[in-house]
Amino acid sequence: MDVDERHRAVCAIGGLPHPDTSSDAPILPLLMGSGYCVNGQHRILCSCAHVWTGIASLANMLDPAEHGVAVGFRPNDRARAERGEVDWVGRAVLLIPPGVLDPPSSNPPSDGLDFVALQLTQLLDGSPLPSDFPPFDALPLGYPDALQSGDELEILGFGLCPGDRRRGNARPKHSRVSTILQRETGRWIETTDPVVHSGHSGGPALGPRGDVVGWVVRTIGGTAGVDQLRPIDARFEHALTAALDALLP
Repeated sequence: MDVDERHRAVCAIGGLPHPDTSSDAPILPLLMGSGYCVNGQHRILCSCAHVWTGIASLANMLDPAEHGVAVGFRPNDRARAERGEVDWVGRAVLLIPPGVLDPPSSNPPSDGLDFVALQLTQLLDGSPLPSDFPPFDALPLGYPDALQSGDELEILGFGLCPGDRRRGNARPKHSRVSTILQRETGRWIETTDPVVHSGHSGGPALGPRGDVVGWVVRTIGGTAGVDQLRPIDARFEHALTAALDALLP
């Protein structure tokens, strides 16, 4: 896949604000995280569970369990993309199972997989997708076991623009694998230097072959710390398979 195809497979995840009954002007979604497509035909997206639960916790956002979450993409127009604008295309609902798994915690071993599977089912206004709505581009899934210390990772997603939660910088970030750890909380990929920002949660990490080897969960330790990613492993495959089986029996 070339860089444009990769961008088209990475999405912004946003909260849907309560309608403003005093104005007819549309209210843009609030950027809360990132995600990536794993099944273009059925528009299946993966992200972090804590992005979903974060939206659900905001009183000024519509309940995602009832209304879904907003999904958007990087504009094709380069000037708009450089300004951090997002083309919001529709709403995605939670696929159950697996449902929302435990969000991350600073106190192991309570960390969950922090994974959620979503499906785009509606336009942004809540109406059903038309029959001619195009499929999405999807990223290939890889094998993190082949990673070695020093391998370069390409981090994709929508890092929040300072002071504006409705815009996201979609420029790729680059880091290197430090180690893959097995802890009580499961497996983690850690990088040599932190490059992700608020808004990158749920975005994919691409390995040297251009396939998804993990997804962004958090940064610990600030600018002197490390980024932590969950790898594409058996736990992920089980959760995604369960979600797809519920959708496509």
